[in-house]
Amino acid sequence: MKNVLFKIGHGGLLAACLLLFLLIIAALGPIAAEDERGSAVIEIGDADSLAVSDILAEQNDSALAAAVKIYLDRYRPPNAFILIMDANSGIVLAWGQRENGENSKEPTFFKRDSFPAASLAKIATAVAALENGKNPKSEFPKIGRNSTLYKRQIFPKEDYTGDMISLEDAFAKSNNPAMGIIGISLGRGKMQNTAEKLGLANFDYPDSDYELAESSSGFTRRNMISPLQAALAVRTLLFAKPKECFKEKTYSDMRELFLKTVMDGTAKRHIGKSVYSYNRKNLDIGGKTGSLDGNSPAGRYDWFAGFAQSKSDPEKAVIIVVMQVHGEMRNQYSTVIAGLVINEWVKRTGG
Repeated sequence: MKNVLFKIGHGGLLAACLLLFLLIIAALGPIAAEDERGSAVIEIGDADSLAVSDILAEQNDSALAAAVKIYLDRYRPPNAFILIMDANSGIVLAWGQRENGENSKEPTFFKRDSFPAASLAKIATAVAALENGKNPKSEFPKIGRNSTLYKRQIFPKEDYTGDMISLEDAFAKSNNPAMGIIGISLGRGKMQNTAEKLGLANFDYPDSDYELAESSSGFTRRNMISPLQAALAVRTLLFAKPKECFKEKTYSDMRELFLKTVMDGTAKRHIGKSVYSYNRKNLDIGGKTGSLDGNSPAGRYDWFAGFAQSKSDPEKAVIIVVMQVHGEMRNQYSTVIAGLVINEWVKRTGG
């Protein structure tokens, strides 16, 4: 072999190596094609689910990134993260972060799954209910206020004949007791399995009934989430919809629950206030809100995780996650910020 290479000469050897390299690339072509979307999204699995470890926070839309910075400068939350993702491709379009009262150059909150999920935990609870025989109209006892969680609210008497609330209303209006009742009825195993399928790696459901109700309603700091995980959970349920994770009916029902939150739930007032009427007419907008006190950083966590999609061109769709940590005074509602971001996205895409 040595003599043959010597006779070929240096130029011939280079050509032979180049030919071998091209043959290898051709053989690996289908795998390499998955990387063509750039650094924001590198790996897409068989289920069209994104590998969290391979998603980088990139400012792929400089105009949206500039708009996000304007809102952070205008409202000045002590700590915040805003994430905008293309719903169909999963590509991160823009992000913005404030930490300790200053805008950040690095997205250190992007993948940090140590923020209290608050009522975003109800996303997993609703999915688990739908997967286990319930539907949006299924009813549960409605005892006391939506925002509280006392034992008397989650352990109704066997002969209870009081007010009832549907799953869709419990989700849209963020009713803690009803979601706690659902979690207790399903049990730790089904709740944990659902959270894992949604990529919520830092959710931990206990065995104790009351603590399980806390986790299922989001009335606890036990379940933690990152802005990226929140965005990918929305994308999984509304756009990627992997067949091996949940039933097709579950995906379609969850879309209705997200939409109802904006049409007649906790996001109605501020989305209606901040999204231009023309845009509200031409878009489907849905989401989930959440709020809870937390410690790292300390303050009142205020979430919106949702989407906007063109009615005339469904391929135009975006996922928006807004997490703000307010101090003694609320700077601006996350639902308002989400609405302003939707307006900016429409301006850029004609959505």
